[in-house]
Amino acid sequence: MKKILLFSLTALMVAFPLVSCISCTGESFLRQEYDLVGERSAEPQYYHMERVIVVRADDGTRQSVERYSLRLMVKPDDQSAGETAKYTCVGFTLQKDDGPEVTIPSLEGWSH
Repeated sequence: MKKILLFSLTALMVAFPLVSCISCTGESFLRQEYDLVGERSAEPQYYHMERVIVVRADDGTRQSVERYSLRLMVKPDDQSAGETAKYTCVGFTLQKDDGPEVTIPSLEGWSH
């Protein structure tokens, strides 16, 4: 009983000021503009993306697992020179079940 009462009081203490603050402002804070982007960097950015595919049988048992891993470098565009962003594959690997991780050398350095 004490836990329920304490929880209820805490919820009221949090909810009441929030509701009263929203209702007392003329302009909703959801309609304001926010800058969530920040400054763009001219330096290359590096990303690691990984996809895991699990194949299961009809009864739910795991049959196989494939793991694809991509390391990517993105060089930002230079709008003053009319260039677009350049995406370059730094490395691509594939692993099936508990086998070794295999690289695909022909994709290394591939860009668009």
